[in-house]
Amino acid sequence: MKKSRRGQREPPRSSDDLALVRGVLEGESTAVEEFVDRMRCVSRILSYQNERLGKPLSATELLDIGQETILAVWKKLSQYSGEVRLQSWVFRFCYLEMLARLRKLQRLPRLFEDLDDNPLEGLSVPASDPFRFASIHRGIEKLQSNHREVILLKHFRGLTFEEAAAHLGVSSNTAKTRYYRAIDLLRDFLEEGKSEERVSQHRREFDG
Repeated sequence: MKKSRRGQREPPRSSDDLALVRGVLEGESTAVEEFVDRMRCVSRILSYQNERLGKPLSATELLDIGQETILAVWKKLSQYSGEVRLQSWVFRFCYLEMLARLRKLQRLPRLFEDLDDNPLEGLSVPASDPFRFASIHRGIEKLQSNHREVILLKHFRGLTFEEAAAHLGVSSNTAKTRYYRAIDLLRDFLEEGKSEERVSQHRREFDG
């Protein structure tokens, strides 16, 4: 990793990451060593994701997923194009591996698995689609903390409105108001994503 004029380490650029990956694929020992060191980000990413989901997975399960993620990254390493930083590219693998494990253990939050019985019914987000799952999660990340908390408590920890309200120290009506406001914001976020996706598709068709 390069150092700045002040002697501080600069974050790697995607072009640097591409050179690193090419070195790994060519079997360069220094590149392999740096790559192994960089892959420590997997455990941090998984811990972060698990924390945001209400800790549905144990430390042992996270360790297993980490090994599976690194294996998946290694198998697809030749496909890394350098368009994004390596850590951002690895983040997607972490997310999909965690999603697969949650589905296997039947621990997917009801928000994604039981759309027919909650206010997200109109969003048409099948739980089997990991990219739609990721879109909802990104939307939750963008919510203000008071809105995000009630979503996490209700759907990721399975609390009722009354239990969530007690946990937050607010009235049940306030918890409900925050929840439905969060749902509206999520709808807006997903609709914006669909619009951007359609625009990108039209551009690709036009360029093609």
